[in-house]
Amino acid sequence: MHPIKLGSRWFFPLATAGLLLTESGCMDIRTTRVRTTEEVLSTVPRVSAQARFKAESQLVGTVLRIEVTPRCDEVAFETVEVSDISDKYLGDDEVALLTLLAIVGAVPLGTGTGLLADAPNVYASDPNARLYNATGQDSLIATGVILTSVGLAASLPPLINGLRAVGTSAERRTLERQGATLRENVPCGGAESARMYSVSVRLGSEVLSLGMARPNDPFDVDLVATVVPRLRSMSPPPSALALWIDERFQREFPVEPLLVAMKSEAERVDEATWLSAEASACAQARTACAGVQDYLSRFPDGLHSAEARKLLTQGGLTVASGGKLRPAVEAARTARENARSRAQSDAQLAFEQAVLEAERKGQTACKKECAKVCANDAVCKEQCGLEACQ
Repeated sequence: MHPIKLGSRWFFPLATAGLLLTESGCMDIRTTRVRTTEEVLSTVPRVSAQARFKAESQLVGTVLRIEVTPRCDEVAFETVEVSDISDKYLGDDEVALLTLLAIVGAVPLGTGTGLLADAPNVYASDPNARLYNATGQDSLIATGVILTSVGLAASLPPLINGLRAVGTSAERRTLERQGATLRENVPCGGAESARMYSVSVRLGSEVLSLGMARPNDPFDVDLVATVVPRLRSMSPPPSALALWIDERFQREFPVEPLLVAMKSEAERVDEATWLSAEASACAQARTACAGVQDYLSRFPDGLHSAEARKLLTQGGLTVASGGKLRPAVEAARTARENARSRAQSDAQLAFEQAVLEAERKGQTACKKECAKVCANDAVCKEQCGLEACQ
């Protein structure tokens, strides 16, 4: 038998290699979810407000009145433990690296194991012994231990990570959810207080939000402020408006009361404008007809349009057609305001410049007077200028 001869010069390189291989250590284990399991830990009956509700609504004049009554059920609220079961695996890069380590580690591990197994058959290195081997059992055993250690260092990471990647993992979380309905239409007992109901009306394809209604609390909204302005711009206006609560259709209401209110409001404004036009003053003096002209420009077909035209014609004023007069009046008023603003700005600028010029002239006169009184006294001139001219 001729054993392999390895000296101590191999110890440090092999030990370093073993340490580097050991550094590969544990690698990230990846998972892929396979299934989810649920376990109900506890069940508690509880009253809960449902999406169902009953709504009473009516249109009183232009005021829409609504009262929403929620429906409550007794339901089972479950505390559930959810487990996400996942398979564990290593990525392709990790598998390739661990395979390489296993191959690299097999060589020193096999060699070291063979040396250790053959060590009892090697003669001692004592030259005085009957049978002599230059290597000796001790050196062979040391070399075998080193090689075996390095081989194990390279082989253990694939073994450990391979064992870690076997099987499944589970992530658990606890949640609460509404389960089966135990009883329907039970008294809410305050469970409905957290709910709100969105109220809206639809005019054709247009949706107008009216606000949020509370349960069991009368909700009133005057449609003159919310719907009438939109009706004015619709020609022709729709015959009805639809009431929706929480995106659920309830019923339709005719828009006739709103149109009547809209007409009444227009007549009220018409009358108020005519009253402020001071028609009696216009009848007495041509120069007092500005209000009547303004009325006619705003209401060319108003309640008093015929009377306004008559007053202006009698005063020798030419009455423009309703279609042209109002835009002309507005343009003229805008031009007048713009001209007035420019004039005021120019006057302010001129005033500021005049003030500066007056101040400059005052300084000059003040210093001249100081020089006149003080004559050739420089200290007197300076002191006089500081006290009187600043």
